[in-house]
Amino acid sequence: MSELAHIIEILERMEKKQNEFFSEMRAMDKIRESGTEQWVDSLEVQRMLSFSPSTLYRLRKNGDLIFKRLGARYFYYAPDIFKLKDQYLK
Repeated sequence: MSELAHIIEILERMEKKQNEFFSEMRAMDKIRESGTEQWVDSLEVQRMLSFSPSTLYRLRKNGDLIFKRLGARYFYYAPDIFKLKDQYLK
């Protein structure tokens, strides 16, 4: 593979990642515009409840949390998060 072909391949991968990023941002804007600002992303839930990613996955899989998936990211319904916080932190 020539150096130019390698550079083109790298640029194409960067463009793909950039397109994925902007696609996720547009999806987030749709949630905000719909007036449902009560959705929290996975990292924020993990910080709020001190949960590991696997615990959050289990709760999602068991149906204990309402969630939406946008691209590769998950968003959770904030009132459910507060209920879990009260339940686990008693």
